[in-house]
Amino acid sequence: MTVSVASFCFELLGMSTYREIRRLVDALVQGTAVQKRRSALRELLEMVSRVEVRQRLATEAYPSGLGSDGRKMTSRAKRVRQRRALSEVWRSIIRGVCAAVDDISKGKTKLSEDDIKKFQNILTVCDSATEGFDECWNAHKLSRKEVKLVLSLCLDLLEDEAAVDIAEVKLLEVLAFICSKSEYVAHFRPTPEIQVIMEEVEKRIGAQTPSKIEQQRHHFDAVEGAAHVFKNVIKTASEQKIALDLFIAGGLKLIGGWCAKNIASQDGTITLSFGQKDLLSAVTHLIRSNPEQAIAPLSRHGRAILSFAKRCYNGDKVQQHVINEYFLGHM
Repeated sequence: MTVSVASFCFELLGMSTYREIRRLVDALVQGTAVQKRRSALRELLEMVSRVEVRQRLATEAYPSGLGSDGRKMTSRAKRVRQRRALSEVWRSIIRGVCAAVDDISKGKTKLSEDDIKKFQNILTVCDSATEGFDECWNAHKLSRKEVKLVLSLCLDLLEDEAAVDIAEVKLLEVLAFICSKSEYVAHFRPTPEIQVIMEEVEKRIGAQTPSKIEQQRHHFDAVEGAAHVFKNVIKTASEQKIALDLFIAGGLKLIGGWCAKNIASQDGTITLSFGQKDLLSAVTHLIRSNPEQAIAPLSRHGRAILSFAKRCYNGDKVQQHVINEYFLGHM
């Protein structure tokens, strides 16, 4: 993964906050020692997690209020320049973090779960609002390029056996977060982005439960994580009016098979886990995205899903709401 660090804001801004961030980003991108990169990753997370630092990032840009021609800028022009500088610094941070995590995963030193946690936390902080600033200041900070970079890294690591052994559930949490953000999913296309995400979901939800007890907990957590990804990507994509026709038949077949397996293995009323609620919600959004397209696959797999939903109807109000929504979608 080749990453170039944009220096637009750093060159124009001489303030200490930006200089310190540039030092840390350079250490992530150009560093060769894993421990130094991890140290820079830790320092960067600690720095950007502080509210006062994020506030300074928003206010230090173009403090003089002078344009490139030396003339005083209007208030609106200054705000545009400031927001652009703020976006540039966050884009540089994300590119640096992705470069460091990617290089560590391909090196002799094993990627750790802590590396993934820091990647996740910095991405979350980037997306969080800066207190004391209005909505336009807290607008989406990443471009299509960085969104694709983050998604690509996450999907590559989910294909990496060593990374999956260490941090599969954490990687699924990162993917679920990405898929929950409308400003990120707006850059997705049915193929290849959503298709590859769905392949990762199907791989886990369709997997057989391990026979060894010590492996069953991890399997359950991975299925829960995949279910959360499934719901988020289908729900957010449908809200963005992205065509999901390619995934309706396969998605209903997957959940129909999963429901049939669970009906056979459990007696009486079934209490749903959070992930299982997500699966039913995902199916509901999938059906609503194109009801006519869903008729044929529902004729094959709908009976199993409907039977499972009926078995889950108990006194839990949240569970009842999820199932009622599915009943309405099914009808």
